[in-house]
Amino acid sequence: MAPEHVIENKRLEAKAAGDPKKRKKLVKKKPPERGFVHWEAGTFERLQGAPAEPLQSSFEVSHGMLLNVLSRGGDGCRAMRELIRDCHQSDTAKASMRRRAFELFRSLVDRNIIEIMPRGTDPKLRVNLELQDDFSLNQTLALYCIDTLGLLDMNAPDYALKLLSLAEAILEDPDAILRKQLDKLKSDKVAEMKAAGIEYEARMDELEKLEYPKPERAFIYDTYQSTEASQAAPAAKHTDITQDRESFKRLIRSEVFRFLRMLANRDYAAIDAAYALDTLFPEARFVRAELETMMAPYHASHQWIRLDPAARAKINTRITETESKDIWLIEQTLVDPEELNDTQVSFHLSLAEARESGIVRLVPVSIGTLLL
Repeated sequence: MAPEHVIENKRLEAKAAGDPKKRKKLVKKKPPERGFVHWEAGTFERLQGAPAEPLQSSFEVSHGMLLNVLSRGGDGCRAMRELIRDCHQSDTAKASMRRRAFELFRSLVDRNIIEIMPRGTDPKLRVNLELQDDFSLNQTLALYCIDTLGLLDMNAPDYALKLLSLAEAILEDPDAILRKQLDKLKSDKVAEMKAAGIEYEARMDELEKLEYPKPERAFIYDTYQSTEASQAAPAAKHTDITQDRESFKRLIRSEVFRFLRMLANRDYAAIDAAYALDTLFPEARFVRAELETMMAPYHASHQWIRLDPAARAKINTRITETESKDIWLIEQTLVDPEELNDTQVSFHLSLAEARESGIVRLVPVSIGTLLL
């Protein structure tokens, strides 16, 4: 259908067709100034004759897609492979997607969101039974949110508000709401500055500096940057990460739980590759085997190591300075489903090394039973 102004002009031309005076005085209606896409008979004819634009597949593999497919009945891994095989992407893109899917799968396993079942059982995989029925990972930064939840103090009076701020931080910005919040801030600020007798230009300069509210801004930025830094190579020049003690302790707890994820998944090879275990096993020739042997009694008497927010509570992580002052002792209680909580992992941390490298480098020094 033709645009309204074109239809109206045709009607006016038809009315004035038999009267030269009317045709001379005819004022045609103009198209809208905004939001108008030109459309006429010539446009329609060009669309009919022009070659069709090729359709481009927008298929992508994400954490949310992978979790949904693996949650199905039957062989979720095969279903995912078939989904990638049958998508309308090039063979090169499909190969990249298969690698990406495996990386995402490993990240879900590392966080105990997906559990690999013992060989010979059916199904081969399952979603962690402790997760709620409507659990999803549809947001790009969902895993960051999960990793950071444990850094919140569940006993703090503002825990619920901090939790809400963290969840909102990974969602798309609600522009209409944020603009209204900023308008309200500006209105209040203008009234305040007028009452203080501030000149107009100075008031305008101050208004340009205002931003919409960002609850828990420092906490969210710090934890996100530490997450990004842990996945990238360290830069040549570092700031002293030990200066802000609270931020530094958050980085420590985050690194502790990186170790615990590997321990919970019994990924002893990854622990051996990522951590110096010489202090833990000073005379061992095969460190991985020694670590597996050390953890065997724990796994025989406990179902698994919990990594949920309750397990990540600050009360389970104790950070103390040793007599040397430069070495900190970090003691982490392993929380289990039965809540026996009778095992502890201890680490040493060199402050001098952290200052110099900009990295929290933990050294495991003991894993043992607590005397309760």
